[in-house]
Amino acid sequence: MKACIKNKKKNCILSRCLDALWRNKHVIISGFAAAILFVIIYGFNVLDTSNIMWLASGDTGQHYFAAKAYRFAEWKFPFGLFDSLSYPYDYSIVYYDAIPLLAVIQKLLSPILPHTFQYFGFWGLCCMVLQGAISARVLRKYVKTDTSAIIGSLLFAVSPIMITRVFYHSSLSAHWIIMLSLMFIAYYDEKYCRLIASVPAWGVVGFITVGITPYLTPMCGIILLGFILLDLIKTKRFWRILAPLGSFVTGAALNAYFLGAFSCPAQNSSLGVTQFSFNLAGFFDSEGIWSRIFPDIPGAFADQYEGFAYLGAGVFALLMFSVIVLIVAAIKKNISQKIPKHVFAYAFAAFLSTIVALSPAVTFAGRVLFTVPLPQAIIDIWNIFRATGRLIWPAVYILMVFAVCSTASHISKKVLAAVLAAAVALQG
Repeated sequence: MKACIKNKKKNCILSRCLDALWRNKHVIISGFAAAILFVIIYGFNVLDTSNIMWLASGDTGQHYFAAKAYRFAEWKFPFGLFDSLSYPYDYSIVYYDAIPLLAVIQKLLSPILPHTFQYFGFWGLCCMVLQGAISARVLRKYVKTDTSAIIGSLLFAVSPIMITRVFYHSSLSAHWIIMLSLMFIAYYDEKYCRLIASVPAWGVVGFITVGITPYLTPMCGIILLGFILLDLIKTKRFWRILAPLGSFVTGAALNAYFLGAFSCPAQNSSLGVTQFSFNLAGFFDSEGIWSRIFPDIPGAFADQYEGFAYLGAGVFALLMFSVIVLIVAAIKKNISQKIPKHVFAYAFAAFLSTIVALSPAVTFAGRVLFTVPLPQAIIDIWNIFRATGRLIWPAVYILMVFAVCSTASHISKKVLAAVLAAAVALQG
């Protein structure tokens, strides 16, 4: 009798696992497709943990040597502090762009790892796989089929703003954490409207962002504010703001403390937010190397490369297609007059992302359109995040989600899949 009960339980668990895998097949397939794209773009050599030749110079070399110096330094508390590169002063691994969480794991496993070891190759692979998988999960909420979600996810897996960072600033290639934050908005009604789900989720995001790079913390924080706006619209309970916000800040602060980020506080930069800001032409400025269709925009400020936000020809084609379809639907009065509340959350997050990335001096191509006078105290805080142009990334991904999903309810499944496939081909 007991054996029968055990077998039934095992069969039940196996059945649930298989059912979960089947329901999420679009996520699995998208992750696998992203892995194939990674190998096509970067090859297998970067996945060899003993191969460091490709890391020997430039920013990637600095990141590797910082991780190695930290690995062989003595343990201190907070755990992220070491003085191998700043003797006699302690400095935190957080500020070396060496992906602190992986650096700590490497240090823990150091006795069993070979002397020459690099984790940046596998990190790049994981980022691309997670980007594809989580993007598919977000898109599936709005498109009609797994096929459309899988095809659409390819645009995210190889987005120019991600590809340009994978082995340039490796820590900044973790765009999947941005998509994960957007997923909390997408699935608010199904799951994250409940504090028991949203509070730990945002706490984990805050913790992870600091463990990858502090630049991701304000990006996800901006999306959190969009999530909070959605929650306010839905529940009209202001006290609920404190729960996810407090969880996010606590998670980020705890990790920053344990990694020693507060022991050597960040200094603001004299170069400031204006020099490395986002240019309004950035969405379609290919910088002369990312497109055969969109040329480099002459006169764009050279130092604003940190605000690189090129969407890609495929995404632009999707956006134009979306506008046409929505206009036709409006003429035929097939559009609901009631705007979905999720739209307000996305729009608010995209607006905030754009504002903080622009800096007080708003530019377009080679022109300064206007400058917003602000107190120096605000500028000093803003300057801590020196390359503020990067903060445009949440807005880029929100635009991409809109491009893929906005027409889903106005065209057939087959037409949507065909349009997305054409956009992916054009993007490639």
